Amino acid sequence: MSDVLTVKLFGVGMVFAVLVDVLMVRILLGAAVMRLLGRAAWWAPGPHARCYDRLGIKESDMPADDPAGEPVPVAAG
Repeated sequence: MSDVLTVKLFGVGMVFAVLVDVLMVRILLGAAVMRLLGRAAWWAPGPHARCYDRLGIKESDMPADDPAGEPVPVAAG
């Protein structure tokens, strides 16, 4: 909304940079890295893991000893 061309260019450049960040980095690269890392991408830091254990929050509904890797159905409650 400014008449100064430099300010307008900074505004357009900022919009372009935000769109590139959202589309390329966060959606494409983030999903690709998580796919490549597999289970290693999902971990909780020590204090959070202890809090989860204390509250009974599990990271997944799949038991650790399930050799087939099939999801375990959870009863709706």
